[in-house]
This record gives sequence, structure tokens and C-alpha cells, in this order.
Amino acid sequence: MNKRNKIFFLAALLCVFGLGVALKVSAQESTVSFTVRSGSQVGFDAPLSIIEVVTPGEQDIIIQATDSGTGEAVEKVVSPNSVFGFLARADKASSDLTLSAIQYFAYFDSLFLKCAVVGTEEGCDNWQYVVDNVYPSVGMDAFELEGGEQVYVYFGSPHQLVLPKDTLGAGDSFEIAAQDYQYESNQWSILSGVTIGILRENPDDPWNPIELKTQAVDVLGKSVFEGLEAGTYLVGIKEDFYFPPVQLAVEPAPSSGSGGGGGGTLIYPKNLDVEKAVAFLLSFQEEDGSILSPFHSDWAALALAVFPGEEEAKATLSLYLSRDVSPGTLATDYERRAMALMALGINPYGESGTNYIQNILDSFDGEQIGSPDLVNDDIFGLLVLLKAGVEGAAIDKTTSFILSAQEPNGSWGGVDMTAAAVQALSLVSSFEGVPTALGNARLFLTSKQEEQTGGFENAYSTSWAMQAIAALGESQENWRKNGKTPGDFLFFLQASDGGLMEGDTAANRVWATSYAVPGALQKPWGEILSEFENPGGVSQEPIAASRQESSGQQEVLEEIQQKLNVIEEKVAVLELKVSLVYAEYQLAQKQSQIALLGDNAFFAEGQESNAFEGAAFQELSGEQGNEQDRFAAQASSASDTFFESGIGRILLIAGAGIVLFFLLGGWRRMRLFSRQRSLAAQEQQSYASKSS
Repeated sequence: MNKRNKIFFLAALLCVFGLGVALKVSAQESTVSFTVRSGSQVGFDAPLSIIEVVTPGEQDIIIQATDSGTGEAVEKVVSPNSVFGFLARADKASSDLTLSAIQYFAYFDSLFLKCAVVGTEEGCDNWQYVVDNVYPSVGMDAFELEGGEQVYVYFGSPHQLVLPKDTLGAGDSFEIAAQDYQYESNQWSILSGVTIGILRENPDDPWNPIELKTQAVDVLGKSVFEGLEAGTYLVGIKEDFYFPPVQLAVEPAPSSGSGGGGGGTLIYPKNLDVEKAVAFLLSFQEEDGSILSPFHSDWAALALAVFPGEEEAKATLSLYLSRDVSPGTLATDYERRAMALMALGINPYGESGTNYIQNILDSFDGEQIGSPDLVNDDIFGLLVLLKAGVEGAAIDKTTSFILSAQEPNGSWGGVDMTAAAVQALSLVSSFEGVPTALGNARLFLTSKQEEQTGGFENAYSTSWAMQAIAALGESQENWRKNGKTPGDFLFFLQASDGGLMEGDTAANRVWATSYAVPGALQKPWGEILSEFENPGGVSQEPIAASRQESSGQQEVLEEIQQKLNVIEEKVAVLELKVSLVYAEYQLAQKQSQIALLGDNAFFAEGQESNAFEGAAFQELSGEQGNEQDRFAAQASSASDTFFESGIGRILLIAGAGIVLFFLLGGWRRMRLFSRQRSLAAQEQQSYASKSS
């Protein structure tokens, strides 16, 4: 494809794309995404159109309000495209939304949404609105929308403070967490970058309380205070002008028979509520016993197995897994399913219909399990095979492979896989090199524990690290950073519904919560999985032979592909040669025509032209010689696909012939040939006249 065609093709594509984008943007800008909610209840959630106002005031909406000063009923008009106008239109369109009380403040000449009913609940005096994630500084009746915005009107405060659950005593240290409201999902998240203050009421000015202590929050939105005397205090966020404040009561310290003492005890939550976490998981259990998916069901089985109770739920999940629902086809899929079965007491040698131990051994190549480029399939494989009573080469070689994959910093890539390796290798601690590897892994995990949170990177890694700590025979109480343990981090991530990572997808929350339960109970996989005897009959024969056969087949396929590539290159070169032969043919034909003329002047002109033709031909040959280099780049373009087809190539050759024709002086030769035919005709006519 020449440069002109490429430009034309790209221009056409850009025109079509630009038109589509313009139409889409135009459609988006003519509407506003408008949502009204109060907690979990949504009164309105749909796009509303911008109303085109031709004559000012013609489309205004009349609002029935109450004067805040006199208490009298008043009528006020608002623009249909103001936030209040949209709110009134949403009220009219939805049966789940009623604006029950609206006040008018004459001093500000502004309307105030006092009360509204969303669903079955009425909320008063604390309505907020947000436009494109920004809280405007003007009233809803003064903010004009232009189209394309996303607007949320919600009841409640944008921020909140979470106080300690335990009763505070005088002199105790305690923690307060600041949280930010996520109006899209009705969830609370970490609020950082603010300062929390401890206050006392000001008898002279109730709107300006007295500051006693202030403390900036950490990355988890938490501040630590201590040394308060018995009494009642107010707590608030300074950036919110301490509104609304939260009341805090501090009781007198208990009297002690012995003197001395000094300082209070830091009050940190010790761990997440495991019972609530399990209840959260079971809220997703289906009638067939599954929890979200086969993948999530496997991990949830490990959480339920370690939890005392919920026997009926365990039984239904066991029945589901016993139906041999496919876990996948990778070695790690077989290993995960075997772990789930063994945790629930189901024999992995075939009680569910599939011998997962044999499947794992089938992927053992004599040196390691599964992919030689991965170590996770070896770590989980070793764990399962050990608990399944397998001995011999599969255990020894896989252990050696895992040890060889440990990095100089003591890790196996990251916190999570290092924690998994610790749990597996702790079961073969007598194997040469394992004690040293475990010691190096511990040092790595220690270096990765975060000062601010006490956790490890995220909920998933923290849970596995807590299991690794237990596998090392240690308690998380010995793993404190800045007074916080990994369990404190999990506790912070637990929401009121019992699940972790509030605001995330249900799939991720179930996944993270399934990990957290064994971690919180400090139970490594080696303790969760039941042991099973090897019944014999399982083969540990490496799959090297089959891999060699597969490798041989792969080599044959690669050889065939190489030959195809050579053929394609030869076809491309042949096409170029055809073009060159065609050009030579045209040149020879034109030279023959010139020779027939016999006119010295024309012949001299032809020689001069031939010199130009020769130069042009050499230039064309040089360009065509480079065409093979450009072929690969052009083949990747969608626009070149047409020109690589049969019809496209014909048109390309025809076009090249036309260009070549004019480039070599074809138009001049046509005129010359026409003149020759004319002269010949005149001579014949003259000869005929003389003869007659």
C-alpha cells in the first residue's frame, strides 16, 4: 500500500471513529447520572436529561417550601437544570422518593432539603450532595448542571469516627479511626490526611469547643491518645470543624491495693471476629452447598474446616465437592481441590470420583511438579503429597526444587508465596537445607511487616503470613510493629457484615475472608489437612518420556512453521520478481516501438528518454528490492489485509503498472504511436490518390 492510500485509509478510519465518539459524547453530555440514597435504600438511580431552556423562566419548577423564619408556606422557583430541579424531577418520577420537608432561608435566598423519604425511611437535616466526586460550596438550587455529570444526593455524614469497643479507664491509651463514606457503594473506607481532636464543651460558645489534644491520623486513618482523666469528652475531625462531634466517656481507673504503677495499657483489637467472618462466608452458600464458585468453595472449605461448629454447612459443602465438580486442569487446581477435600476429611485418592493425588503425581517430571517456570505448584504439591502419605522421589526432588528456587533475600518472590513455602517446608524440617531456608524466610517476612499497620501488604498476604508464623512455632504477639500485630490489621479490614475488604467485589471479599479465618486462628495448612494413608497403586513415574514425545512433536511443528515462513518469503520475492519482469517487458516493448519509427529525431529523443527510463527502472528496482523489508511491517496493519488478498494484489499490480507506464514516458510514446499511425494513413491515402 503506498503512502497516499495509507493516509486515505487512516483518515477514513479516523473520521468514522471521530463521528462515533462525537455521537457518544453528545449523548452523554445531554444527560446527568442522578442517584438519591439513604444508607442501603435507593430512592432514584437513573439518567435525567438536560432541559433546553429557550425562554428564561419558561421551564422553571415551582417548589413548595416553608419559610425558616416565619414558618409560613412559600413558593419558590428553581431552574430545571439545577441539582434541586433534578431532585424535584426525580421525586416526581420515582415512587421510592418523596421530598417531605423543604425549607427556605431568606437570609441566604436559598432552599434547604430538610427531610426526604427514601424507600421506607425518612432522613432529616443531614442531606449531602456530590457532583463528580466534589462537594460544592453552594446550595442545590444554585448549582446548575450542564450534562455529563454524575450526581449523588445522600443522607448522612461524609466522615465518621470509630471509637474503641472496650470501656476506657483513666490513663488508658486508645485508638480512634477516621473513615470516609463511599456513597456509590454505601461503604466506609480509610480516611487519611486529617487530624482528630479531643475536646471539651465550651460553656461560653457551644459552637467552638475547647481543644485538649490533637493527633494526625496514620495511613490507616487512626490516631492514638492516652492520659485522659475521668470525664466526658467530645471527639471530632478538625478539618470538619469538629462537626458532628462524638461523645467519649472515660471512667475512673480502678483502685489498686499496691502503690506505684505507671501508664495505661494500649488498647488494640487482638484479632478479627472469626464467627462473624464464617457467617459472612455462609451467607453466599447455595442450596447445592457451593460458595460462589468451585474456586471459592475450595478456599472456603479450608476456613470452615478449622472453625468449630456449622456442621450442617460443612456437610453440604462436602457433598458439593464430593460430586467431583471440576476444579480446573492445572496442577495447582488439583492441589487446591485436594487441600479442600482433605480439610473436610474426604479421601483425595478417589472418594470424590477423581484421584487427585495421582493427577498431581502425573505432573511430576522427575525433578519438580507442574511447570518448571513456577514454584507455587511445587509448594502446594509438596504439602498435599506429604499429608497423603506419599514418599520417595516425588517428595525429595520437589523439596530440593523448592529450596533451589529460594531467592538470596530469603523469599520465594513475595510475602504470600514465601509464607506458603514456610508452611510446606515446615513439614520436612529434617531435610537437609530446610532449617536454613526457613530461617532466611523468617528474616524476609520480618522485613516486610509494615510499621504503620502491623500487617503484610494486604489481607491475602497477611493471612498466609500469620499461618507461616504459626508453622514456625511462634505467636503473632511476638510479631509487633509499632505495637500492632498482623491480627490487628485483619481486624481493621473486617467490616460490620463480618467480611474483609468492604467495598470490594463479593468474589474478592469471600476469597480474602476465606484466607483470613485460618490466619486469625493461627492454623497452618499442615494442621488443617487430615492425613491419609497411601493405598498403593499410585505411580510416581516421571512424565519425562511423555514430555520428550511432546517436545519432539513440538519440534516437528516448529520445523513446519519455519518452512511455511520460508515459503511465504519466497512468495513475496516472487511477486517482486513478477513486477520487475513486467516492467522489463514494458520497457522492451516501448524500445521496439521506437525502433519501428526509423525517425532519427524521434530515435534520438527515444535514446534520451531511454536514459531516463533506465534511471527510473534502476530506482524502481532498488525500491522493490527493499519491499521485502517493508512487507512484514505492512502485514500487521489492518489496512494492508485487503492488499494481501488475491483481488488486492491484482489491483496493486495494475496500479503499479499504470504508475510505471506514466513514469517511463508512456504518455509521450502513445502520442508518438498515434502520430505514426496518422502519418501512415495519410501516406496510404496519398498513394491511393496517385494510383487512381
